[in-house]
Amino acid sequence: GRWETALRLFDELKARGLQPNVVTYGAVLWACEGGAQWDTALALLAELKERDDLQPSAAAYCAAISACGKAGRFDEANDLFLE
Repeated sequence: GRWETALRLFDELKARGLQPNVVTYGAVLWACEGGAQWDTALALLAELKERDDLQPSAAAYCAAISACGKAGRFDEANDLFLE
């Protein structure tokens, strides 16, 4: 699926020593949302939150919340919403 391609390119970017920005994270999060990959979306959002030089955007949170919702993971979606 497209989410797999997006994730592969994201990993390749990091492997080449490049640092993804908020837009890059958001694009991959939306790709995960489209593929209902809630667990991958949560992992990416956690990675983004750990970065000292970036802050998650509203779009990043929306993508992760929507991915959780599509998968029926409403507790996780609600926890993100409350952040």
